[in-house]
Amino acid sequence: MAVYCQNCGRGLPLSARFCSNCGAQAPVAQPGRGRPLIRPRVGRQIGGVCIALAEAHGWDVTVVRILAVLGFVFSSGFVGIAYLAAWIGIPEETPPMPGAYPPPV
Repeated sequence: MAVYCQNCGRGLPLSARFCSNCGAQAPVAQPGRGRPLIRPRVGRQIGGVCIALAEAHGWDVTVVRILAVLGFVFSSGFVGIAYLAAWIGIPEETPPMPGAYPPPV
């Protein structure tokens, strides 16, 4: 991904902290929150969709589960269909290799 100075528009290397042309501070990429969208094997109730969404976005899993149940009840099943689609579409966490050390927490 190319990085450009916000003042003069000159292309900058990824490791640059300042523009070599005008001296302005280079834009810094914001670190991503949470973890990637993967259904974990531990902590799931049905398919792991709610916990995957909660961990990926940094939300509380209880709130996500309550909103999913309320959405299922009040949307005439549309959220249920979306849940099934997410269950199929979101990849599952890869299992640890047998005998791997240290064991996962």
